[in-house]
Amino acid sequence: MTQFSDLFPSRHGQTGMTLVEVGEVIRRTGYAMGLEVIAEYPVAVDGKRGKIDWVWRNASGKVVRAFEVEGTDAPPVSITNDAAKFNALRALQARPAVACTVVAYSVRFKAHAGWESLSDETVRIKQKLPKSVRLVKDSELVAYLAP
Repeated sequence: MTQFSDLFPSRHGQTGMTLVEVGEVIRRTGYAMGLEVIAEYPVAVDGKRGKIDWVWRNASGKVVRAFEVEGTDAPPVSITNDAAKFNALRALQARPAVACTVVAYSVRFKAHAGWESLSDETVRIKQKLPKSVRLVKDSELVAYLAP
């Protein structure tokens, strides 16, 4: 059986994906499921333009899944903005319900004061996300997206 570490070998002593690899997994999985895959999907939040990193749309043109991709360390404002974009998308389309996910990729960054580690899935980050938004580590992404 293929292991995650076989597909995404160790970097800096830890397995994980880059931003580009996470995007490619999302893109390929969506296409394999017969969905339309759109990067940088536009959404308005409080009258300002925003973009959701990736969405999957069904044959009817309805968004069924939305993804925001964050680095291992993300400033709290990024998480707050992700939640706001998901809320705006859901407000535009009540049915079908949109499954929203924040994916944390594990390329290492220097720690910055006030930034929080997504890879540790801290309680503070989860508290910034609505309960309806799933936080998934890059090492869990392939299994999470599997049908």
